[in-house]
Amino acid sequence: MVDEIELLTRRLKREKNIRQQAEKIAEEKSRELYLSGIELQDALDAEEKARKKAEQLYQQVEYLSRIDPLTDLDNRRSFKIDSLRLFQLAIRHESKLSCAMLDIDFFKKVNDTYGHDMGDKVLIELAKTCKKMIRKTDLLARFGGEEFCFLFPETDLNHAALLADRIRDAISKLEFNSGKNKFSITVSIGISELLNKNDNIENMIKRSDDAMYKAKENGRNRVVVWEEK
Repeated sequence: MVDEIELLTRRLKREKNIRQQAEKIAEEKSRELYLSGIELQDALDAEEKARKKAEQLYQQVEYLSRIDPLTDLDNRRSFKIDSLRLFQLAIRHESKLSCAMLDIDFFKKVNDTYGHDMGDKVLIELAKTCKKMIRKTDLLARFGGEEFCFLFPETDLNHAALLADRIRDAISKLEFNSGKNKFSITVSIGISELLNKNDNIENMIKRSDDAMYKAKENGRNRVVVWEEK
């Protein structure tokens, strides 16, 4: 009887030891799995953060590739992309579409006399003035240097010329201060419109550019509408 009790006691101790070892192993495994879960979540969080950062950087690069950094207007590349969309709409709906090219008169003299920082200020203020005077549906871009291009959807040549002249007049009333010196600027603007379904944006811009140079030849500070020779 004593032997049986002793055997039973030993058996119970072994089972207890086995159970304790099993519980310890289970606890360690559970901890490992918990830590692995934390590491996995951290990795997933880091991946999501990196993805969002990459997306933000892409959007920033895309924005900078379309915007003139000085004036915050569309640049030439952006204008050509958006102008094609408006051109296609005008052709599809047989609606009017007009274009204007604007160039600052004697801008080199501004830079030479007052410095390039003042020249930049002139460009910024001119861009602000133009932007305030056009509709949200119109396009405006800095083409480079002191040259700017407009596109007016659903606008015929006469109305485009009137708007361009209001823009010209507003710009001529801007006043700039450079130390003790005050000065103003003028602009020359050329206007053209979409001729027919066989026309294209490049030709319309070219006609507006030709009319703008005609405005300069005629004395500057004026608007000239393109006329076929």
